[in-house]
Amino acid sequence: MLTETTSYRIHKKHQNPNSEVCMKGSIYTSTKCPICKGAFKFDENIDTLVCTGGLTHNPVYHHGKCRLYYKSTTMRFDTVKAAKQQLDHLRVKDQRYQAYDPRDYQKDVPLGFTTLADLWLKYREKNAQGKAISDSTVESYRNYLRRAKAFFANANIKDIIESPAKIEDFLFGIEGISEKTRANHRSCLHYFFKWVCRRERLQMPEFPDVPFELEFRTITDWETQVKIIDKVKNLTAHIDDKVWLGIELLATHTNLRPQDLIRLAEADIDIETGVVTFWNPTKRKNQTKTIRLMDDHLVIVKELKRRYPAVPQTPFFRHVGGVKGTLPNKPYGKKYFYKWWIKACDVLGIKGLDLYAGTRHTSATQTARRLGKDAARAGLGNTSNKSIERYIQVQDDGCLNVVRAVDEMRRGKASEKIVNISVVRK
Repeated sequence: MLTETTSYRIHKKHQNPNSEVCMKGSIYTSTKCPICKGAFKFDENIDTLVCTGGLTHNPVYHHGKCRLYYKSTTMRFDTVKAAKQQLDHLRVKDQRYQAYDPRDYQKDVPLGFTTLADLWLKYREKNAQGKAISDSTVESYRNYLRRAKAFFANANIKDIIESPAKIEDFLFGIEGISEKTRANHRSCLHYFFKWVCRRERLQMPEFPDVPFELEFRTITDWETQVKIIDKVKNLTAHIDDKVWLGIELLATHTNLRPQDLIRLAEADIDIETGVVTFWNPTKRKNQTKTIRLMDDHLVIVKELKRRYPAVPQTPFFRHVGGVKGTLPNKPYGKKYFYKWWIKACDVLGIKGLDLYAGTRHTSATQTARRLGKDAARAGLGNTSNKSIERYIQVQDDGCLNVVRAVDEMRRGKASEKIVNISVVRK
């Protein structure tokens, strides 16, 4: 009759000689044999850890806690059975599909969605510091990815790519947002995955379409616009004329944005020619944008420069002191123009009209109505036929002529009467 030791010896003798093909990696345990205090060794033929003490005693088997080692991957398991299943998976993935990546099994999850999303945002922030994209755009990316990180957690990016339905589930599972905002989430996520797939040489996943209709933006007319700006001038007379001037420029030169003005330095204004240069303007990567000041505006700028002298790199639109909560020579905050616009609207009893709509969109729409779309495009620097909401540079004399005509109509038709507010697509 065979003893257990003899039976084990025969079993080892007849093991499959071709099994070495997939023998990379193994399973270990720090537990010692209770009989000989020797180390357990993993037996591929019986899928467990065994000790025979050099065949000096009957086999002792270990089925509990263990460690898996495969190339540079180390993993812990509560059972040898679970470890063997993972080992088989690694071998097949590596030797049959050449898809083994040790990062997929690291504790810090270098290919996790949250890990990569945070890294991507850091790169975007560096670009923002280099003026390639605006801080507000980075903040929008951060908000969109905050929701995505809550949904995907730190799931391996490869698993998400292999199951693109998860992307669709995320996008259409967000509640309480407009379809435009949903489309913004999609755009941000697509931008992120494009970066990941280029970086890791992965196949770009298919993204679902997110159709949407633009909402309507509230606008007004030039009479009301002028009345609001005049009220801003009255409310800020105790501060300086720069608050009023900034909003006046936004209404006159519709290719300007508030962030462009806030970043404007003293040196960027040529008081001899009236040309103002905006470096790395909002939504324009590594470009410049210029405008020519109206004669009346140039006179005001010259007086402000004389009244508040500063070194060339000092922000032009800055606090000059005397206002609680502000520091001299610090640039206006992101919403400083907006705050005074809303205050003026409140005094006049006007509701639902924000700075962007009341200046840029109102002037653009009124220009198109009074002078035609071609003239509006010339004044806005617009080359697109899709809409007049996309603005670029105003640089030549033809554009300046349109701006002059717009200014004359704006100021020439000012009255005490406030007309009804209308709407235009955003």
